[in-house]
Amino acid sequence: MDSLKIKTGVDLKVKYNYGLGNVIFGYEYIKIVQQKFLWCNVYEEQKIVSASTVDIDLQKYSFSICSRKTFFTDKLEGTLGYRCEHADYDIHRTDGTNIINKNTKKAIMLYETGVEF
Repeated sequence: MDSLKIKTGVDLKVKYNYGLGNVIFGYEYIKIVQQKFLWCNVYEEQKIVSASTVDIDLQKYSFSICSRKTFFTDKLEGTLGYRCEHADYDIHRTDGTNIINKNTKKAIMLYETGVEF
C-alpha cells in the first residue's frame, strides 16, 4: 500500500478574562489531502490482481463564538458555548470495477452547556 497524506491548517483563539470567568473566541481551518493505492493478489493460482485507489480532499472551517466559562465557587463552574462547523469532502475511489465520486458539504451548529464539580 502506498499512501500520501498532507495536513495543513490554522487554529486561532482569543481569551478574555473577567472577574467571574472568561470568554473565548476561536477560528479553526484545516485541509487534508490524502491518496492511497492498494494492490494484492486475490487468487495466486489464477494470478488475479486487485487494485484500489482512494483520493480524499477535506476542507473544514470552524467558528467558536462566545464560549463562556464561569466560576461560581472554587469547586463549581459552568460552561456555555456555540460552535459552527462547515466541511467540504471530495472523495474519489475506484477498485477497477466500482467507482465512487462524491462531493459532500456539511454544516453543523452545536450548542454546549455544562456544570462541573
